[in-house]
Amino acid sequence: MAMNPDGTLLATTSLDGTVRLWDLATGEELLSLPFESIDVDFSPDGRFLATSGLDKTAKIWQLETDTDGTLTATALFTLANHTDVVAAVAFSPDSSLLATGGNDALIKIWDSNSGGGIVHPFWSYAKTFNLPG
Repeated sequence: MAMNPDGTLLATTSLDGTVRLWDLATGEELLSLPFESIDVDFSPDGRFLATSGLDKTAKIWQLETDTDGTLTATALFTLANHTDVVAAVAFSPDSSLLATGGNDALIKIWDSNSGGGIVHPFWSYAKTFNLPG
């Protein structure tokens, strides 16, 4: 889950295959996106939401509020270059880049303005631990 930069919205993921956006002041659900996601992140400028997908993709959504106050989200880019579940997403501080981390042990960096990959992937190695007890 993630809070937008001005602290007015909360984005959550759910086992029912949706991403939901909530008004933090009222607790009201403002929007439900049909996307099976594990992780979400708001861009620092608050204009975009990134979602990580169980379908091996990530998406960048443009968030807008209509003149009547209704929040909308438009899928701008589907980032499809992982070979396993995309488990994590994170925007750069200037909102220009999006990092995605997948269960394929890759971290990829994307241009969030075009949806294009801009650097070679990084290999990520995870360690597992067995705790005593």
